[in-house]
Amino acid sequence: MKICFFMSTFLPKIGGAELAAHYLAENLTREGHRVNVLAPFYRGKRKIKTNYVIHRFKYPPGWLFFEPILLLYLALEKLISRFDLLHVYATYPSGYCGSILKKFFRFPLIITPQGADIQKIPEIGYGLRLDPRVEKKIGLALKRADAIVSISDSIKRDIVEVGGDPKKIYDIPNGVWADRFAHPQKDIRRIFHLNSTDRVILAVGRNHPKKGYADLIEAMALVKRKFRKAKCVIIGAGTENLLPMVKDLDLQGEVVLAGEIAPAKGESLDLRALALPQEDLVSAYLSSDIFVSPSLIEGFALVIPEALAAGLPVVATDVPGNRDAIVDGYNGLIARARDPQDLAEKILVLLEDEDLRMRMSANARKSSLRYDWGKITEEYIKVYEHLLAKVW
Repeated sequence: MKICFFMSTFLPKIGGAELAAHYLAENLTREGHRVNVLAPFYRGKRKIKTNYVIHRFKYPPGWLFFEPILLLYLALEKLISRFDLLHVYATYPSGYCGSILKKFFRFPLIITPQGADIQKIPEIGYGLRLDPRVEKKIGLALKRADAIVSISDSIKRDIVEVGGDPKKIYDIPNGVWADRFAHPQKDIRRIFHLNSTDRVILAVGRNHPKKGYADLIEAMALVKRKFRKAKCVIIGAGTENLLPMVKDLDLQGEVVLAGEIAPAKGESLDLRALALPQEDLVSAYLSSDIFVSPSLIEGFALVIPEALAAGLPVVATDVPGNRDAIVDGYNGLIARARDPQDLAEKILVLLEDEDLRMRMSANARKSSLRYDWGKITEEYIKVYEHLLAKVW
């Protein structure tokens, strides 16, 4: 098969959609399929080396001709690479432009919504659908798609809400390389000045209002009153901006803001470097005791299956995206969203009950097998073959 991925954002920018598309493209290429990725060009960003082809385009400077120019890039890609099917990882703009092009060329369109392109939280200004004009285009893209991949139950509800046909929806989550979570390569505790007796609570993800890090920091102030050995490490771009709150609550040294773990700017990224999560982040998972996802909303956060693969019991808020991977009392505990007190209580349950923590750790590893990228790739290939059989 000749497959084109049309990406609104892509590596070297790192996020859930970018990584999911990369892993899938990498696996499909290994299986003998030809994959081209059409993705934006980023000035000054690191170069990357992959086993598939990446064609770059430049976004137009303004919105006046934004969609027509993207459509032109995609049409040229179709004429040059002659792809059999188009797979996009966002409803807008890539999904919408793909849905227009398929009127003129005969190819199946698969859309995999990831988060902000389908979800919305008006109170924090989150989601493309907050703009009625964009929401209408998202609905049109989903109606014209031949298949829609839902990465979580909450995403599926949003797809149907905006006009997607339930009969076209396939349930395929994002994946994780479970075999990469075997042994830590670095002593992360020493790097972060943590003792071997400390109980480490880990959170991973960029600093964004939807991530709920303010609630986690407030919860840590409550946890420290009852469990002195508790330490919290937050890894992600922009987490240094949380420092004023950490200082206000007198949690310096108790809450570590580690920033983003990524290769140095200017370095070339090869396939090994793109085997994310990187070794340092894997070591952080394997050096921790509990993982926390205090989010207000998620599409399907890759960090949760990563934490499960590392054998970490997860304390997750009761919000869309989190509920899909965490079974309360089995591989983690569910806490109320926007409630630091309840979050602290759930963290303390795991800190104070080592037997429970160990049982949930074993269950976490078992539940992570559902998200193995080998299985995920097989599921996508079945969808592709089904759609192409209908076209041919």
